Amino acid sequence: MHRMMQSDVTTLYSKTDIGLRLQPYGQFGLYHRPVLISGLMAPKLPNIPTSADFTGYSILIIGATAGIGLENARQYLQLGVSTLYLGVRNVEKGEQVKRVLLDDPIVKLKNPHAVVQIYEVDLASLASVASFSRKFPEEVKTLNIAVLNAGVALLNYVQTIDGMETTFQVNYLSNAWIATSLVPLLTSSAAASGKLSHLAFVSSMMQNVGGFGTRKTVPQEENIIDWFSSQNNHGLDRYNVTKLLLTAYANELASRINADQVVVNSMCPGLVQTDLDNNMPFFIKYPMKVLRSFAGRSPSEGARALTLATLTGRDGNGKFYSDGHVTPYWDWSDPNTQSYLPTAVTVDTVTVVEPGPDGNPITTNIPNPLNAYTFQSRNSTSTFWGNFATWPTTLRQPDASGASRNDLANATLQNTYSNRHQATYLAFSYTSFNDFSVSLEALHDEVHSSIGGVGHMTYIPYSSYDPVFWLHHSNMDRLMAMYQAAKADTFIQPLSSVATFANLNSQLDTVETPLYPFRRFDGSFWTSQDVSSASTIFPLSYGYPEVPCLMTFTTFDALRNHTTTEVNRLYAPKPASPTKRSVDTNAIRKEWQAKVTIDQSELRGTFVVYFFFGKPPAHSSLWPTSASMIGSFARLGSPGVQMQPEVVGSNVILTDALHKALTVSSPQDQILSFLKHNLTWMVLSDNEPVDIRSLKTGAEILIILKLLQENQEVRLPTAI
Repeated sequence: MHRMMQSDVTTLYSKTDIGLRLQPYGQFGLYHRPVLISGLMAPKLPNIPTSADFTGYSILIIGATAGIGLENARQYLQLGVSTLYLGVRNVEKGEQVKRVLLDDPIVKLKNPHAVVQIYEVDLASLASVASFSRKFPEEVKTLNIAVLNAGVALLNYVQTIDGMETTFQVNYLSNAWIATSLVPLLTSSAAASGKLSHLAFVSSMMQNVGGFGTRKTVPQEENIIDWFSSQNNHGLDRYNVTKLLLTAYANELASRINADQVVVNSMCPGLVQTDLDNNMPFFIKYPMKVLRSFAGRSPSEGARALTLATLTGRDGNGKFYSDGHVTPYWDWSDPNTQSYLPTAVTVDTVTVVEPGPDGNPITTNIPNPLNAYTFQSRNSTSTFWGNFATWPTTLRQPDASGASRNDLANATLQNTYSNRHQATYLAFSYTSFNDFSVSLEALHDEVHSSIGGVGHMTYIPYSSYDPVFWLHHSNMDRLMAMYQAAKADTFIQPLSSVATFANLNSQLDTVETPLYPFRRFDGSFWTSQDVSSASTIFPLSYGYPEVPCLMTFTTFDALRNHTTTEVNRLYAPKPASPTKRSVDTNAIRKEWQAKVTIDQSELRGTFVVYFFFGKPPAHSSLWPTSASMIGSFARLGSPGVQMQPEVVGSNVILTDALHKALTVSSPQDQILSFLKHNLTWMVLSDNEPVDIRSLKTGAEILIILKLLQENQEVRLPTAI
C-alpha cells in the first residue's frame, strides 16, 4: 500500500476546511488515522448570513423527504429559491413533502410563488439512476445548485437489485454517477447567468474513523466495483469508507472542472437527530437514538451545513466543511503584506449585524475584539507586574500614558521585514529539526517583541491576552507543518532537558518524552513521535494551503514537492539575474549572517539585541525603527525576572543590508572590512539599554558566509 498524507487550509482571510483526494482509477492507497473525540456535544454552526438570497435560483436536492434534506429544502424556499427540484425514491411521499413545504408559514409569506417539482430516483437501482441522469438534464434548462444528500447506514451485508453491496452503491457509486451527469447543466447555467453554480455532497467526518488505513488495499488488477461488492471484503466500517470515497470523488471532480463556473465541495452536517440508524441492529440503533437526542444537532441546524456549503465562493472548491470552525493565521513573512499587522486586528471598532426583536437586522458598532482584550476586573490583573497591573486592556507598543500604538508596532515590524523574510526562507534549509526549531523560535520571539514594545506581547505571562497572539501562533503551527511535510524524514534529536514541575528528573528530551500536560484520548501523554508527521493535523480537521488536504492521498514525495514549491514561491529571494538563473538551476547565492550568542542569565525579562550599520540613534526608543537598524534577535522572558543560565543565540541575516550598502559583486575581503568598521550592536533588557562590556560572559558575534543553491521551483534552499 502506498504511504499517503492528509491535510488543509487556514489564513487570516480564509476558511478552515479539510479536503480529500483519491488517486483516480486503479489502485487505492488510502491512509488516515482514527479521529480524536474531544467531546460529544456538537458545536454550534454559523448562522446563514442575512444577505443570503436564492431568488431566481433553480436548486436540486437528492434525498429530501425527511431529516436534513427536508430542512435543507425548507431553508432554500424560505430564502427565496424560485424552482426547487426534489429527487426522491417514493414519488407519493415526495408529493406529500411538497405540500408540507409550500404550506410552511414563512414560505407562504416570503416566497408564495415558489415552484417545487418531484423527480423519481432510487440510488439502490442503477436503472433508476440512469433514467434520472438522462431525463433530468434533458427536461431542466437551468440548475444553479445541486445538493446530493441521499445515503444509507447498514451494518450487515445487503445487496441491491444490481448485485452490489448497498452502502457502496447508494453512498458512493450512484451519487458519483448523478453528479457527473449534472456537471454540464451546472456549467451552462453558470455561463448563462454569470453566477457560480454549486455541487455539494453530504459526507461525514466518520470518514476519519477506520477504513483503508487498517484494511486491505484494492489490488491493482481488481475491478473496484467487484471488490466492494464482494461479501469477503465487507466490514463494519463500510459506511465510513463509502463516505471517504464520496469525499475523495468530490475532491477529484473539483480538480477537473472550472471553479470559476462550478464550485464542488462536500460537508459533514455533524451528529443530527435523524433516523439514519433505523436499519442498524437494536444494540446500535437505540444507543445512537439516545446519543442523538442529547448530543445531536436538530435537523434544521444540520441542514445549515448544506446551505452554507453552497454559499461559498471560488475558494470553497474542493473543500470539506465540518462544524464551521475558523482558525486564522497571520503570515508575517508574506511578501504581499510585508509584516504589516492585518487591518482586522488594528481598527478600533467593528460593525456587527444582529437579529432584532421584530426579525429585522440591527446594526451595532462594538470595540474590535481583535484589537485588544479588556480585562474583566481590576482583580484579574492585581498580581501583574508594574504597569500591567493597572492597564485595563492589552497594549501594543504603549506610550507613557498607556495608549496603544499600532502604528509603531507596524513600523517596527516593517523595518525588519526583509530580515524576517530571509530568515523564514533559510529556516527551511536546515536538515536538523533541532536547528529549524531554534531558528523558528528566534523568529517567534522577534515578532512578539516587535509588536509588544513594553506591552503585553513582549512578556511571556501576558502575551496570550493579546488577540494577535493567536494569529501569530497559528502561523507558527503552519510553518511547523510545512517543515514536517518538506522534511518528512527529519526528527528531533535527543538534547539536554530542563526540569519542569511535571518531569523533575528528566535529563534528556527524546522523541518519546511525554509532552505534559497533553493527553491522548486513551489517557496517555502525547510524544514528539506521535506528531512527527504533517499528517497528524488531519484528524483535527484542519490544514494549510502549503500542506493541503487536496493532496491527502498523494505520496510523501508529492507532498514534499508541493510544499517545497510553496516555500520557494512565498519566501525565496528574487534572483539577481532571472535569465541566467533559468538556464543555470544550480546557481550559487551567497548569504551573509551574523551569529550572536549570549548567556541569558546575565539579563532580565525579555531582551533584544539590535544590529546596525553605523552608529545607532542616541535614544534606545528609536532603535527598532531606525533606518540604520538591519536586524534583531529577541528572547522572551518575564518582566524583572532573571533567566536560568543558558547560552542562546540566533543568526541575523545581513545579505540584503549589504547589497544596499555595497554592490552585489563586492569582493569578500571588502565586505569583511566593511562589517568590521560598520557593524555595531546594542542590547535592551526589560526595555533598558545594557552595556555589553558589563556582561561577564560577554556577547559573541561571528560572521558567517553561507553558499546556497538556487532552484526556486523544485528544491528547498540547501546549505552547502
